[in-house]
Amino acid sequence: MSLHIPKLDDRTFDDLLAEAKRLVHQRCPAWTDLSAGDPGTTLLELYAFLTEVMLYRVNRLPEKAYVAFLRLIGVQLAPPGAAGVILELSRSAGTERRIEVPRGTRVSVARAAEGGEPPVFTTAAAVVLEPQQASATVLAHHCRLIEAERLGVSTGLPGQSFRLCHAPVIAPTGDELDLVVAVEAEASLDVRAPSLTHDGRAFRIWREVEHFAHATADAPVYVADRADGVITFAPAIRTSADGASGNGLTRTTAALAAVPPAGRLIYAWYRCGGGSAGNVAAHTLTVLKDPIAGLRVDNPEPAVGGSEAESLENALVRGPQELHSLNRAVTARDYEAVALREGSVARAHAVARAERWRFAVPGTVQLLLVPNVPYRSGAACTQAQLERAQTEEALTRVRQTVEARRPLGTACVIDWYRYKPITVHARLVLHPQENPQAVQGRVRERLNELINPLGSGALRRRLHASDIYHAVLSEPGIRYTDRVRFTVDQAPDRDIGAVAADPFHRGLWYAAADARLFRTLDDGSGWEHLARFDGEQVSRVSCCPHRLGLVAAVASSQADGTEISRIRLSEDCGQNWTAAHELGFEIYDAAWLRRAGEPVLLLATAEGLFQVPPESGPVPVLVDENDQNMGFYAVTTVEAPRIGTQVAVAARATGGVYLCADEQLEGFQSIGLKGRDVRALTAQRVGPRAFLWAGLAAIGGEEGEGCLRWELRREAERLEGWSAMRMGWRGGSCRAIACDGEHVYAATFHAGVVSLDSAEKTPAWRAPRIDCGLPLRNIERLLHRVDAVAVAPRTAAADHNPVLLCGGPQGVYRSDDGAEVFTHASATEFSDRVTVGEGYLFCSADHEIEAVHDAASGH
Repeated sequence: MSLHIPKLDDRTFDDLLAEAKRLVHQRCPAWTDLSAGDPGTTLLELYAFLTEVMLYRVNRLPEKAYVAFLRLIGVQLAPPGAAGVILELSRSAGTERRIEVPRGTRVSVARAAEGGEPPVFTTAAAVVLEPQQASATVLAHHCRLIEAERLGVSTGLPGQSFRLCHAPVIAPTGDELDLVVAVEAEASLDVRAPSLTHDGRAFRIWREVEHFAHATADAPVYVADRADGVITFAPAIRTSADGASGNGLTRTTAALAAVPPAGRLIYAWYRCGGGSAGNVAAHTLTVLKDPIAGLRVDNPEPAVGGSEAESLENALVRGPQELHSLNRAVTARDYEAVALREGSVARAHAVARAERWRFAVPGTVQLLLVPNVPYRSGAACTQAQLERAQTEEALTRVRQTVEARRPLGTACVIDWYRYKPITVHARLVLHPQENPQAVQGRVRERLNELINPLGSGALRRRLHASDIYHAVLSEPGIRYTDRVRFTVDQAPDRDIGAVAADPFHRGLWYAAADARLFRTLDDGSGWEHLARFDGEQVSRVSCCPHRLGLVAAVASSQADGTEISRIRLSEDCGQNWTAAHELGFEIYDAAWLRRAGEPVLLLATAEGLFQVPPESGPVPVLVDENDQNMGFYAVTTVEAPRIGTQVAVAARATGGVYLCADEQLEGFQSIGLKGRDVRALTAQRVGPRAFLWAGLAAIGGEEGEGCLRWELRREAERLEGWSAMRMGWRGGSCRAIACDGEHVYAATFHAGVVSLDSAEKTPAWRAPRIDCGLPLRNIERLLHRVDAVAVAPRTAAADHNPVLLCGGPQGVYRSDDGAEVFTHASATEFSDRVTVGEGYLFCSADHEIEAVHDAASGH
């Protein structure tokens, strides 16, 4: 059962009045008229009322006691966070001399907000502009820099406290110079000890800690209450030791850490101020409060990270959480509480990473954060606002704090959330007396509250039309609403260069659209924008079938007439990418090979075949010693028990196909098709057997020859040669091939996606109908070309056709019935629901709300 808080005095007004009347009878027997209208009775009632009010206050614990209890368990109010900004310092025209900008140079805005003081920023480091240097950048914080403030003289006793004159000190920014406390040192100060010189004297720099629990007896540490501006040195406690006293114990007193020696001066250097007022817009910090001749200043980006000091109400909620966690991060809520101590973080969500991703190492926690941004209720919290506030400095501070609290054997991956802007469209039908503009404004505010990463509601994974109806119809004055739909700002809706299915995560796909890379976690129902490689064209995405989460992306660009290709790798299913390698020629295809348990990336390029082993750059592979400059259009690999590991490549300039049955890539041999233009290769597994498929290009508007098949065997002398798979082919060039057991799918130039059952006695290609759902190209009712096709890996329990995705100039299309009927799978507009993937949150864009009166609607 819950603990009931007892009342210190439970007397009511009636009890107090009755007690007063009893005293009157005892002490004033001549006072006999105690009726309600008697003046004396009125006075008794007045004092009973005042006493009841006093008792009410007595029964309510004052805030000072709450603060004392919080301090008793080691909880302090969090100080304000100082906004940070990168300042651009540039020399004025005609200035060529060397310009020195000292640390602590103050910069402010040209005009302050009405009724407020202009925010002042101070530079965090010294900068020098050499004569040939036009500009430089420096980090600045919204704060005042207090230097060499004398705190006092040490008494030499444990538990000394000193108060700063300019509290509060800003929350830690990751810079050790935020707060420096130094104690006058002895002449024999160790040269390795951190120290500084002030006023001709040497001072030892002491270190700030959260508490003294883990400090050694001689550690020069202190605890700082930054919000209140109090510096406290180690107290002393009484301990017991074996002795010869009567009770066998001797009481001794020992300090928990080092204590400043008696008579030593104590000084402090610190940054004070902070607050949300420092979140100023871009290009507003243009005034040097400390003028420097020939120097101009500007902030190209807005200042972010400013937050107010923690409220007592929030500390009252946080205090018990910290008490229960015992300064350790064990549960998901512990990790979230640690992150929320950072003033730049508004929300945090922790989960075991293995619950979300199969590539995750067991024992890894995923902690995703939402930044703290200035927010007015009902206003839209936009993607740009959120991303500007997501600073690397705040992320580093959270990582450092979590690192100090996580248990041994546990890892934590910490990152910011990403955002998916949503625009809601709706028509409102109003009662005749309602003002349309006013209702539109109020509905937009309701939608902004609903679609808000900073809100108090659960972090949504999908948004339904019913959610919008519920929010809109809660507004008085609306008779009904209709035409509700959602739009997202980005999807792979054009120029698809590649689609790829993740072999380990069901429903996870990648799609490349011009310079953009997308990911879906629900088979194309909704896409998230992973990355954009400006000036490049993403042409290939290859998921490693041998290591979970490993993905390669190939992109190309033009530079001075030269084709340049770049390979990027991701080890977390596309969440983060590293620019691995750059080649000065075009890469046409990529595939993964497993060698000694490690993945090796193979690249078919205009200059030959290359392999990229782990932790290495591209290494050329010799395929044909008679033509060492041979280029290749396609590469594929297959690994099966009966054949081992085999690699096939298709040569450019109708050079044929080469096969190697060695994972070391030695001993390629030509297996024919010289004089045939092979542009696509893939491997097919049907039970214990494996096949190699080659797709042929066609000239002009010809129908083409379709594909050829080669059965792979371990013994070269048992090779049976190529089998033509041309029957029923009407698609022109074969641009890509995908296999699902005995079923084969080919992306064609003008027949969409054609399919073939290779288990039939006489396999024939089946083209989809004109009304299959794929986009039409022209008046001849030819289908648009399809440049990429992929099939989801079939699971053992699946008894239906796997999902197939294909892509071309008109976006991504999906089929669930073996390439018979297709639906558009890269829409930017939705009528029923819209989804968001792992690591992403919805945020509001500019909602489009139409408001009409009931009479105008025709009803």
